[in-house]
This record gives sequence, structure tokens and C-alpha cells, in this order.
Amino acid sequence: WVDIDDFNLLDIGTVRILDADDLPGTVTELAVVAANIQGLDPAGWVELSADIPDGLGNIVVEFLFESDSDATEDSSGWYIDDVKVTATAP
Repeated sequence: WVDIDDFNLLDIGTVRILDADDLPGTVTELAVVAANIQGLDPAGWVELSADIPDGLGNIVVEFLFESDSDATEDSSGWYIDDVKVTATAP
């Protein structure tokens, strides 16, 4: 459910793949699978599907929401549900 201000990329969502072997501690980004997620007036849940590069090993999927400090135009935000990661057999 995306209801993120869409003014000059001041509020955005990003889905990143991180190296799980480095956590906690160092954050090593392996891939960005969706960037600059925005949208106002949501009509409902929207499915996002993205490919994760092969051969990454142990990963963490990060759903990152970044917002500016101006609260005058804030929307309700970003809601994430029913996350599923699948892999194909080699």
C-alpha cells in the first residue's frame, strides 16, 4: 500500500538486498531491486515483483523508507504485507 508524497523525491521507498553475513555491523548492499517508490491516493494493495541477482548467498531484504523533515505535506506512508522470496533450483 503506497501513499508516499511524490514531491521531488523527498519521500521515497527502496527495496535493497543486503549481505546477511555482514550483519549486524557492516551494511553491504548487494543490489537495489526497486528504487524511488512513491505514489499518492492509493487505490489498494499493489503487488511488486522484482528479480534478485543469482549467486548472492545469504541475504537480507530491506524495505527502506526515507522521508524529509517537512511534515506539512505528509501522507500516510508505505505498508508492506505478505512478503515472499522464492528461488529456482540450480
